[in-house]
Amino acid sequence: MGTYRWMAPKMTKEKPCTHKVDMYSFVFVLLELTTTLVPFQRMTPIQVAYAASEKSKCEPN
Repeated sequence: MGTYRWMAPKMTKEKPCTHKVDMYSFVFVLLELTTTLVPFQRMTPIQVAYAASEKSKCEPN
């Protein structure tokens, strides 16, 4: 399915997806390339998926 750090929240809940989920992931890839920082680096992949699916505050750094 994908890697949680770059995955759109809709995908963690297995909701119908559009091209917007690809753009969401692409933006995080660009962010990582320009800043050399991994998105949500202080969280485990499972914590990121849970926070995104529960709409908790997720800080990218």
